[in-house]
Amino acid sequence: MNFVTRPLVMPHCYWRAFETKCRQIPNRNEWYKVEQLQSGLWLCILKSGQSEKNVRSGGRFPDDFVIVLYDVLNQEFIWQPSYTVSDRRGYKGLIPDMYDKLATDETKGKQLIDILLQVAREAEPRNLNLEPFRHLPGRPVDEILFTFKWLFAQEGMNYPIDRGKGGRLYVLYRIQEMYDGVPLKSVIARCKAKGGLPPHDIQGVNYQRIKALILR
Repeated sequence: MNFVTRPLVMPHCYWRAFETKCRQIPNRNEWYKVEQLQSGLWLCILKSGQSEKNVRSGGRFPDDFVIVLYDVLNQEFIWQPSYTVSDRRGYKGLIPDMYDKLATDETKGKQLIDILLQVAREAEPRNLNLEPFRHLPGRPVDEILFTFKWLFAQEGMNYPIDRGKGGRLYVLYRIQEMYDGVPLKSVIARCKAKGGLPPHDIQGVNYQRIKALILR
């Protein structure tokens, strides 16, 4: 992997403004290092205008970017972030991992989701106190929040809410379903409805919480 010399420093802000900044990132055939995690690993993005998604669609997703977790020091690929797929270290995909945290400590797991929703709107993970969640099993909490920061933006770039698409609502509704006790198998199945929202809401899930957070 070839990298842009300097890391791309983009603290999070109100989500619409952050998506605008992401669209303004110059297309290059080199990877941007965007977040160094406490583990020493880097989240990196490639925004070239030639992502597989954009090419296969005939150019419908010109602002799409690829996200990877990479060990820059050892030049080792670790993971292409996924809601469902595990990485080479054995950590589960983001949603199964969050279920494991909820199963271990439901109170702290739900508090972590509350923090994640703050990030979905505008919070910068680096400014948050993550100490209360360090005992939770699985993927490191800072890695989860920074990964979602960029995945939320990626969803918004490809499926803009202001054009009637799902954007970050797509995954946030799945997170709320998880919070409200929908079984993992059902949430993963609904994750596969890419490009828009699933055809029906699940009774008892507080989707309004997400709408109020993002659409207000």
